Amino acid sequence: MVDFNKIFGQILKEKRQAAGLSQDQLAVKVQVSRASIANYEAGSQGISLEHAVLIATELNLSLDHLKQNQHDKLIENELKDLDPKVKETILKALRD
Repeated sequence: MVDFNKIFGQILKEKRQAAGLSQDQLAVKVQVSRASIANYEAGSQGISLEHAVLIATELNLSLDHLKQNQHDKLIENELKDLDPKVKETILKALRD
């Protein structure tokens, strides 16, 4: 079964790092603890809509962007064991 919190956490970590922010820096900006950011990234704690909006705003992302990235990762996870050519064909069809 796919764990949505873990996938969201992976995306959050990637986007935070791409923005050049530490967990501490992001936590201060969105007024949560560093432990909360770490837990969100680890997927061990669900995130409230309020915090998701604050984080998306701070990282200059829309929630739609985060959701699409989450959707893309879910699909990639489901297709990971397929032959690479089959996987690419499916992904191309989904993008079109």
